[in-house]
Amino acid sequence: MRLAYNRKIGTRLGYGFGIIIVLMILLGTIAIVKMNKIAAVTAKLYDHSLMISNAVGDIRAEIFSMSRSMKDVVLAKTAEQLDTAKDTVSESEQHVIDLFKVVFERFLGDKRDVEPLTRLSLSGNLFDRR
Repeated sequence: MRLAYNRKIGTRLGYGFGIIIVLMILLGTIAIVKMNKIAAVTAKLYDHSLMISNAVGDIRAEIFSMSRSMKDVVLAKTAEQLDTAKDTVSESEQHVIDLFKVVFERFLGDKRDVEPLTRLSLSGNLFDRR
């Protein structure tokens, strides 16, 4: 301790500032490493969990849309109206199938949980066309 008191004030200040700068560089490096880890976790969260929940919500909305469009199929008075309504239902069905593919590809849990619905949708038997 006496060794520090025997130095000039400028030297002691220089050592003090040097130590502070080294500590700031060390803390900055640690912060950058931690931010990179947080960014990786956030990307994983977005690529999997949020994308799946959004896809499931979109599947639900498309199924409701198909249900409403089926009303147009029943109420169609001309062949053109019937074809338009059928096309709308087919587009929605294809979108649902594509969304099921996203769910199956990105699902991180046990694939057996989503496999029956995905298999059913990909086989084209998801919606009974009687």
